[in-house]
Amino acid sequence: MGSRSTQVRMAEKKGPQWAFGVVGFLLVVSLTVIAYVSAPAVISWLKSNANGFTTVGLPDSQVQLMFTGIVFLVLLAVVGVIVFAFAPKQTNTSSMDRMVKEREEMLREKRASKKRQRTVNRTMRESVKDKMN
Repeated sequence: MGSRSTQVRMAEKKGPQWAFGVVGFLLVVSLTVIAYVSAPAVISWLKSNANGFTTVGLPDSQVQLMFTGIVFLVLLAVVGVIVFAFAPKQTNTSSMDRMVKEREEMLREKRASKKRQRTVNRTMRESVKDKMN
């Protein structure tokens, strides 16, 4: 019962759900800005280090937008892995409640069965006692 009250208290301490949307939006905006700012550096690094990489025939603005998207996706994947690794795990309270109820019901049935067995044993003893007399 003590863990159940702790779970209730934890559920009560949750903040507003809209905050997650705001934080997610700010995260996407900040990752987009970081990707846009870092895209020219990535392009110049690729031009100097990758032998087959060229941007001939494409306008510079289009190349920058493409690499902004690529860098954004890479950053989003990294942030997603970090958030997934460190996010608190949610307890499945509905299944836990169901298991607690099932256990309590099983214990109730076990107690009732023992009580029935004692009653049967008592009547058997009494009937044997009566036959002996």
